[in-house]
Amino acid sequence: MTNCIIGQRSTADPLDHSDVASSTAVLYRDHDPDDLTFRFLPADRIRVPAGKRMAGTWSVDGRPGDWPLGWEVALVVA
Repeated sequence: MTNCIIGQRSTADPLDHSDVASSTAVLYRDHDPDDLTFRFLPADRIRVPAGKRMAGTWSVDGRPGDWPLGWEVALVVA
């Protein structure tokens, strides 16, 4: 998949500086008028290559959010 970014989910605690690896993430993707088939289902997996930020296998968690500036897909460690 191209034209997307994966990052950590935000935390409610601004002072949470734990060294524990995050088990939740979010994928952001712009709306693409040339790709009308974009969708994710809860059973889908996303693999981020080793050596990249947020590397590992992630699973879609719930229904993706469709926002005016793009998609937001919640992820959990698979």
